[in-house]
Amino acid sequence: SRVLARATSTDDGYAVVPLHDRLAHCDERGENAKLVSLDDDILLVAVRDISPGEAITRDYFLAPQLENDISDGPLRLLLQFGLPPNISIEPSE
Repeated sequence: SRVLARATSTDDGYAVVPLHDRLAHCDERGENAKLVSLDDDILLVAVRDISPGEAITRDYFLAPQLENDISDGPLRLLLQFGLPPNISIEPSE
């Protein structure tokens, strides 16, 4: 099921960020935004230029994996985030 907030990792630990799981999955260009912690705040910041009309995206493959979850690729995206298999593009490194 889709949720409005769940625990996610940041550069400094973990946080619950409302609507973070509603961001689009990135394409081959990689995510264009990420969470960073600054003192007591969690910020969603751009990591590259975002074109007008481009969706704000994150890389769901970088999300923490649930304990004992051995699924990967499209199956993991479907089971953990409810994302359809047709968007399971892993960005180029």
